[in-house]
Amino acid sequence: MWVSVKEDRKPRHLQECLIAYVFGEDDSEHHWYGVERWNAFEGNGIVDRPHFSNEGVEDMRVTHWMEIPKLPK
Repeated sequence: MWVSVKEDRKPRHLQECLIAYVFGEDDSEHHWYGVERWNAFEGNGIVDRPHFSNEGVEDMRVTHWMEIPKLPK
């Protein structure tokens, strides 16, 4: 299930997650998707808060995340 970044629930430090993101302040229906790591303790020089990898680069803003499901055997 997707989790909004506005919720209190956050991934574990350095956990890789599936993310949905937009660029700038646009919350349009056009999202991009990827895999990024959560850093719970510091900024990255662009954003001064806990963040997903590359967040803030070219105004990239994560809107939702989810744990990566385990592959079937």
